[in-house]
Amino acid sequence: MNIIKANEKELYEGVTQAILSQTDYAMYCVYDKPYVVTGCEIPPNYEYIKEHNIEVLDIPTMGGTIVVGEGDLGFGLTSSDINKTNGFLEKAKNNLLALIKKHGYEATTDNNDILIDGYKVASYCSKRCGNVYFGVFQVSMNVDLNLINNISNKEMVKVPKSLSSYGLTSLEIEKEVVLKTAAEF
Repeated sequence: MNIIKANEKELYEGVTQAILSQTDYAMYCVYDKPYVVTGCEIPPNYEYIKEHNIEVLDIPTMGGTIVVGEGDLGFGLTSSDINKTNGFLEKAKNNLLALIKKHGYEATTDNNDILIDGYKVASYCSKRCGNVYFGVFQVSMNVDLNLINNISNKEMVKVPKSLSSYGLTSLEIEKEVVLKTAAEF
């Protein structure tokens, strides 16, 4: 599978266009600054977002607001085949779990979250958008709990933690999870 590296604006435009045109599209992004990803059932604190000049990417995800930090990775695809979308997410999950284990840590899954020592380090989901299925995978590299608490209006059930605190790097995840998943799929 061909996966396109995009900046934040290209990611937003690519996902939006793929959903509107109901086409297959695979993309990923290493964020260069904090962003808020919305499109969920509980809106974020827009007053705080505006006051702190934080950009919003309104991508239709499930669950709560996603607050990404510099160096975090977001990737996924749209496809008319739910099995392809979910298979891609499953393969990415397994590749990330293997990489975490390679670093000497045990990770568990809880619904659509990946946890180390009870901390949420990544999450993934798929959602039907018309005749295509949108699958997204978010990997935390730089968690700012203060920023998250000021932006998200959803009660934090699982506390996020940076994978960088476990010795993983964005470049390593890009190579061993994102690009490897795309090549295997």
